[in-house]
Amino acid sequence: MSRWVLGFLDTRIRLIRLILATTAVALLILGWSIGPYVSKHDWAWVASHHQDFQRLAAIPAAVLAFLEALRASLQQLAVERAKDVQEQFDEILVELENACALNGLPSRTYHCGITVWQLQKITRGDRKQGENRPRLKTVAIRTVRYKRRTSGLRWRLGMGVIGMALKDNTRLAVDVDEAWKPLRNCGAATWDAQPAEVRQGLSYAEFQTAVSGAAGSDEPAGQFVLAVPVWKADKPVGVVALDTPPEMAPAARESRVPDLLYAVGTYVLVR
Repeated sequence: MSRWVLGFLDTRIRLIRLILATTAVALLILGWSIGPYVSKHDWAWVASHHQDFQRLAAIPAAVLAFLEALRASLQQLAVERAKDVQEQFDEILVELENACALNGLPSRTYHCGITVWQLQKITRGDRKQGENRPRLKTVAIRTVRYKRRTSGLRWRLGMGVIGMALKDNTRLAVDVDEAWKPLRNCGAATWDAQPAEVRQGLSYAEFQTAVSGAAGSDEPAGQFVLAVPVWKADKPVGVVALDTPPEMAPAARESRVPDLLYAVGTYVLVR
């Protein structure tokens, strides 16, 4: 259950609570005030129907109690699912550590991140700007503890390793630093002349944004990225990405890590 759904439900329950409380009070007042006039000031009519109005007034309270119970159940389900996802993330990192040990590679899982991205619909704002690539939204994450700040670039279908993997429905493993480091101070003409697998669907301006934290420094232009797409039938749903230091790449590729990434992606994205 996404945070958006829970937030939407909370907002609607607050509105419904106000409406139902107002309705309950109105029914009680109605029973005492209008009754005498309907019955020509016969207070016996009011007394005989008082319980009926009380029962009507109890209906909104019962509906509200049901909605509150539903919200609590959904919140608990969301907590349990988030816990399950984090446990699967931990399993992936343990598998990665074991693969590094078997291959004699350095293991720095504290510099590894896992992100599940969900494909969104194209918005009206995107269309106004001439953008026809759906955005990718983060729906689950194990944050990478990496000193370089994030670019702030909005990743979309066909952009970057994750966008290309999802668009082509192909698992991709790319050392971003190796591909981009020689180009981070290049001009637009040089960038446009690069092969498609290097440009990764990015314009020159988007590339500059992506490497903005590394330009003019000795920092890596990016990490090694292993992206595993998730499709449902013949439609793309989302993608799962593992970010690691480049020296851990062989362990990520040659282990159960890609299959475990697909498993957690399916769990999060496919209903």
